[in-house]
Amino acid sequence: MSWESIDRIIDTITQEPAWDSYRAWQEILTAWPQVVSTLQIPQKSEQQLYPRSRVEGTLYVATISASLADHCTWQRRSFLTALNALIAHPLTDIRFASSRWQPPPPPTPTLDSLGDRSQERCLCPHCGVCTPRWELDRWSECRFCVAKSWH
Repeated sequence: MSWESIDRIIDTITQEPAWDSYRAWQEILTAWPQVVSTLQIPQKSEQQLYPRSRVEGTLYVATISASLADHCTWQRRSFLTALNALIAHPLTDIRFASSRWQPPPPPTPTLDSLGDRSQERCLCPHCGVCTPRWELDRWSECRFCVAKSWH
């Protein structure tokens, strides 16, 4: 099984109607940096405010300080207009608050970033799966092929 087939499975699953809210949230996260960079807000604010949740048509944004929340609240319509121009599921309102501030969550890992990339990787000679070099040195095949041969 290759990573391409997993990507295809994930794409197929996420196109189901039950995943509409997930797709809407991903649109917001993708468009957010562009919206923040185009508006007049204090320096380095893309690290000081970020979307926390979407409830019905309202986007809740965490800010590092109450003064930044007030500043952004004055520009709420500009945020809303810029964001709605970039997303397919439009918002009706944006709320800014410093009460839920935490450092931004780490980016969601992609399939390419999974696993320890510091290890040298090779393809298993039997099944073609991407395998750490130490597995091939130890068993001459990947852990999946070794497990099959042990049974």
